[in-house]
Amino acid sequence: SSCPLSAPQDSVFPVEKNQNTEIEVDVRDDSGRSFYNISTLDIVWSVDGTDNEIPNGVKEVVNGAKGYFAITRNVQIMREFLTNSVKISAEIIGYKKQYKDKFKIRSEIELISVDKAAVDSDNIAIFNHPKQKEGFRIAPKVVGGGVIQIEDLCLISYGNTDLYYSVVEATDIRIEIVDKFQLGSVVDGYLSVIDNNGNYIDSVFAPLRIVPSNLTLIVGAHFQVTTLGGPQPQRNIEYSLVDKTVARVDSNGLIVGSKLGKTKLIVRVLSVENIEYSRSEIDLHVVALNKIKIVSHSSQLRIGSQLPLQLMGANEFETPFSFGSAIPALRITWSLSNENIATIGGVFQKSGIVDKNFESISVRLGAIST
Repeated sequence: SSCPLSAPQDSVFPVEKNQNTEIEVDVRDDSGRSFYNISTLDIVWSVDGTDNEIPNGVKEVVNGAKGYFAITRNVQIMREFLTNSVKISAEIIGYKKQYKDKFKIRSEIELISVDKAAVDSDNIAIFNHPKQKEGFRIAPKVVGGGVIQIEDLCLISYGNTDLYYSVVEATDIRIEIVDKFQLGSVVDGYLSVIDNNGNYIDSVFAPLRIVPSNLTLIVGAHFQVTTLGGPQPQRNIEYSLVDKTVARVDSNGLIVGSKLGKTKLIVRVLSVENIEYSRSEIDLHVVALNKIKIVSHSSQLRIGSQLPLQLMGANEFETPFSFGSAIPALRITWSLSNENIATIGGVFQKSGIVDKNFESISVRLGAIST
């Protein structure tokens, strides 16, 4: 991998903020061979975008370990700058004064000031659960620990950042509550989960679960899904569909069937920084209502009592919720073969609300005689 900020011609270089920067100077001949010594060249530097100045020439880095001085690098020092970027150019205008030959060779680079790679904490603990994830998707497998080395591809010379992690498991539960309180009063208690290292586990929660676990709708039907588990409180829940043509879902989890087909509903709980804490998904079917049947919990009814009746579809997944909330609404007609022994009433008839048309997915059957 390479730094994403690098230009194709390597003319743009990220540098760390608030640091002096060494610019290595490499002069080559027509065949691409680097000159060992460029001390006779007259190099003029200019800086655009800052008040900083660079002295002309270069600084020779030498090695005298073997008893003689050998030039290892030719560098120029750019002092720290406050702007986001600066352009630096070096122009060889010929040889120095003692030599007469004059010529011009020019090169330019841009330095972009960036922050050094950093992490909020140099040590994290992750609860050993398949649904638990941290930051850049660390998925725990077994209890243990290790080191994650974070390398900045743009600032390689500044070394790696180490992040120590440990995968832990819950080994103890502690409940703190006062040992005496008045009868009928309410007091607060505190529950803490302790890991195998003796530390408190900050976020332990049941896996996120969508209710229902399988949803079937007809075209135009509306359904509000709910969620259980996940981190509490659930501040940021994201609802999405794999195939957005089959159905649509809003930010509150209200689903509307659009066309016949199958898709998946994905629900994620996110942090403010858009880090995924937990996710769950269910299958969503949008079907045609080809068959209905009346369902009751009993086939016998005592005189003077009522029996609830409701409509179902062709299978157990086509519940009243699958088609009862369709827009436009379905025209449902209920009738009796013998109105002398029973009556049909609305669900809210006991509350004084009478629906003479009974265009409902559920009614009450009342027995009046044998």
